[in-house]
Amino acid sequence: MSRPRKISRREARIAAMHIIFAALNNGVTAAESIAGVCDVLEEERLTAATQDSLVEHIVGAFDLCRGEIEAQIVASYQRPFTQMTMLERAVLMVALAEVRSCPDTPPVVVINEAIEIAKAYGAEGGSTLVNGVLNDILAG
Repeated sequence: MSRPRKISRREARIAAMHIIFAALNNGVTAAESIAGVCDVLEEERLTAATQDSLVEHIVGAFDLCRGEIEAQIVASYQRPFTQMTMLERAVLMVALAEVRSCPDTPPVVVINEAIEIAKAYGAEGGSTLVNGVLNDILAG
């Protein structure tokens, strides 16, 4: 059996976004949603992603600090949480969980990655929202 290929840090963040999106959508923990993400990602990438330490750190921090992360987002967003798309929430939660679990990664890198992922996967204007919320939380 061949070893799954190593994934990039961006691919790890995208995998974590899929996992957290599924958790938010299904009302379960991120750890519980990993199996359900098999349908979204191809098998080789899923295997590599779920075994990637960055994904493990992000998912673990999300499950451990979900309430605190949501409270940070709500305080910064200043509008009803329901006005934010589920994908925008997932991207923000991945970024904030990464900042908590990977203190060696500069926050500016996390913000830039979150913006790029929001541009690639989110609705128009979603990356601007992600940028504003993360800058407010991480600069404050």
